[in-house]
Amino acid sequence: MKNADYMIDMGPGGGDAGGTIVAAGTPEDIVASEQSITEKISENRKRIKIT
Repeated sequence: MKNADYMIDMGPGGGDAGGTIVAAGTPEDIVASEQSITEKISENRKRIKIT
């Protein structure tokens, strides 16, 4: 992810809970987004329950 030029983060969750763009831009933009949990999950600072 850190090497990406541009990212689109879909969510706010997976499956039926997803489908909305919650953040878009550079990796720095994704990290700074309040709605995005992608960076937090990738850094093991947040976990989500997979059902």
